[in-house]
Amino acid sequence: MAGTRWRSRPESRLRKVIKFGQKLTDDAVSMFIKLMGRLFSQSNNRKKQRHVFRRAKLALTHFW
Repeated sequence: MAGTRWRSRPESRLRKVIKFGQKLTDDAVSMFIKLMGRLFSQSNNRKKQRHVFRRAKLALTHFW
C-alpha cells in the first residue's frame, strides 16, 4: 500500500501542475478578452465623440 502511494504522488503533483497551468491560461485569455473589449469600447466612444464634435462645429460654421 505504501509503495503505490509514493507512485501516485508524482502523478497527482503533475496533474495539479497541469490543472494550474490550464487555469492560468484560461485566466490570461479571459483577461485579454476583457482588455480588448475595453479598448474597442474606448475607441468607439472616442469615434462617437469626434463625430458629435464635428457635427457641432459644422453646424456652428453654417450659422456664422
